[in-house]
Amino acid sequence: MCIKRINYCALTTLSVSMRCFVLPSVINLHENGYDISIGCKTDKDFIKTLPEKIKFIHLSISRGYNFKDTLVCFWQLYKFFRKNEIQMVEYGTENVSFCASIAGWIARVPVRIYNHWGARYVGFHGLMRQFSITIERIISLFSTDIRDVNPKNLEMCLKDRI
Repeated sequence: MCIKRINYCALTTLSVSMRCFVLPSVINLHENGYDISIGCKTDKDFIKTLPEKIKFIHLSISRGYNFKDTLVCFWQLYKFFRKNEIQMVEYGTENVSFCASIAGWIARVPVRIYNHWGARYVGFHGLMRQFSITIERIISLFSTDIRDVNPKNLEMCLKDRI
């Protein structure tokens, strides 16, 4: 009997987040029967350190809010999810999470996990804060599971109705 491997994709905006928060666990998942794809903004040194069997997706995204980058990243992810029949996607920084949550929902990825490592809106005021809160709410709406890094983050998100 052949057991089909799960197609799993992990995404962050920058490679430093991928290296620090995600890579050790995806290597473990790969060793336990998952086909792994990871994506972030390209960093040639980071790519050289990846195990051979982990597929890398270069994402056209940057920190901060950029409408063009967001559309390009969304389209990239949607096409990738559909082509590779991704079954689980996990994302952890605001920009890529926004794109991945919506693209995953439209592409019918059954499991969409948002790792809420912190809220950027805490450092913003006025319209920028409201915009960032709205982004967080959209990400949460299109995710099937939300994991807060600690109880204080969860408490803050509940208070702010995210």
